[in-house]
Amino acid sequence: MLKVLLIGYSTVGKMHERKLRELGHDLFIVDPNEAVQFRSLSNINDDFFKQMNVFDICTPTISHLSVLEEIAERSPFSRVLLEKPVCDVIALEKMRKFLKKYPAARLYVSSPYRYASPLLEMLNCTNDFLLKGKKITSINIGFSKNRTFDESNGRFLDPLGAIGYEFFHILEILSMILSKTHIDVAFFLHCR
Repeated sequence: MLKVLLIGYSTVGKMHERKLRELGHDLFIVDPNEAVQFRSLSNINDDFFKQMNVFDICTPTISHLSVLEEIAERSPFSRVLLEKPVCDVIALEKMRKFLKKYPAARLYVSSPYRYASPLLEMLNCTNDFLLKGKKITSINIGFSKNRTFDESNGRFLDPLGAIGYEFFHILEILSMILSKTHIDVAFFLHCR
């Protein structure tokens, strides 16, 4: 059983809470807008903070890096589960500096596409295609979700267009396609 500090208790945070509780972990929650144990990380005393095995960041992307920095300053050897994307595209250089400054911190990025059945089936077809000696000459990745409802409710607003938010999804899928000539789909399906 792990001691987990979940930071951010909105839609994704509540999903993580449900799963972590099902797995039997001790869970403590931080959110300034909810009736939970802690309103901010600064409200947690150092002794209790250092007892945490895992920090689970489920805050908006724009705050990921500042939350990571606050955790690492108090616990440089922390293990952090982080909702994707790790940070905004414009903060990538700051993220590189963070990783250099805190080399003992371990970040595990949530990657739902790695376990998405339709994508894994497509990768299986791609693998079969490659095993027949054929070559991929182009790759087109598109997203068709209508985000109008989400955007009108303040979610998924991306001032950089597809580069800021969808770029990470596209990059994830592209890396899966290009990473191996043999893709063990059965293994991924078993891990879901």
